[in-house]
Amino acid sequence: MDYAIYKTFGDGQPRITHLFTQEDNNHRAKSAARQWLDELWRGILHRQYCFKTIKNAKGSVDEVSYDYQTSINTYERVRWYIAPL
Repeated sequence: MDYAIYKTFGDGQPRITHLFTQEDNNHRAKSAARQWLDELWRGILHRQYCFKTIKNAKGSVDEVSYDYQTSINTYERVRWYIAPL
């Protein structure tokens, strides 16, 4: 089964950001997607301490979400998750 990483802002429509197919990843598409999401999560945690624009970061094996500062005292929820195509 092929997998994709989706991104949503607030309550908006999901948008595909990365595709992981079985042929391109030696039949380990979900594993490759989880590895990419783990690298993203590590970057978010690093930015959370370096900059004050990210708040309430939460993550699991198949999902990462955080509040991103769009303007003064205004945050928007950003969610990345793995799902089948």
